[in-house]
Amino acid sequence: MSKKKQKKNKRGNFLLYLIVMAFLLSAFWGYENFTFKVDTVEIQSSKIQNEVKIVHLSDLHGAKYGKDNSILVKSIEKQSPDFIVATGDMFSSTKKEEQMSTAVNLLSTLATKYPVYFVAGEHDRDDEYITQLKNAKVKVIENERIDIGNITLYGTNRVYFPEGYDVSEDFESLNKEKFNLLLAHVPQFEYYTNFGFDLVLSGDTHGGIADIPFVGIANYDGEWFPERNQSFDENDTPIKGLYKGNDISYTYVSGGLGNYPAPVRFMNRPEYGVITLKNKG
Repeated sequence: MSKKKQKKNKRGNFLLYLIVMAFLLSAFWGYENFTFKVDTVEIQSSKIQNEVKIVHLSDLHGAKYGKDNSILVKSIEKQSPDFIVATGDMFSSTKKEEQMSTAVNLLSTLATKYPVYFVAGEHDRDDEYITQLKNAKVKVIENERIDIGNITLYGTNRVYFPEGYDVSEDFESLNKEKFNLLLAHVPQFEYYTNFGFDLVLSGDTHGGIADIPFVGIANYDGEWFPERNQSFDENDTPIKGLYKGNDISYTYVSGGLGNYPAPVRFMNRPEYGVITLKNKG
């Protein structure tokens, strides 16, 4: 074989290599950013008599999984939840007109089959949107409480916290005989767990965007690469998953279902949570 032909073959092989690598990287990027997983968590409490299953949605940012989110809806139906909660940023404020109907359609579809409770994030604080949700029988909670059996469900639409903030500014003291569950878009761990909530469900962090092996979670909104420590004190910021405060208090932070401002997830696929509350016998 001539040298000229050998060089041509090498160039062809190199081009093929680049094409294969580009395809694999594209497939990985698509998998990481546009396919969701289900994160399951179990919490035991002596305050829970009968098992309760909660589906927790957050940070959809207008994402679609199948036509009209049919894939997502079918996945949720398989969980057979007792009720569903959504902790804000279901659409992006920068793409309101494009994404708001997606969020409304998803929550209103689910509300025909399950009780759905919603608190707003910083993006989806829109009067028209809130009105549409209420008309669709989605229960929008704004610094109030709802009793569901032995669970008292609270919701806050607060996403900014002034210096010296105290939770008692928004809520009266808790009935400690009840299982007190708070929906809050922003996971302000130290405020809420110290107040005495048994469980806080939050989002906002997008799971830290990237979870880099041997390095840690790259938190886009605060400390970079915090330790993966599931037992936190008041100086820590929960990023993703279940965190334990005191003996009765937990915070669960969803990695979220969508992307904002761009799809740059790495080892941190979109997700929704299934939280099962069981009696601590």
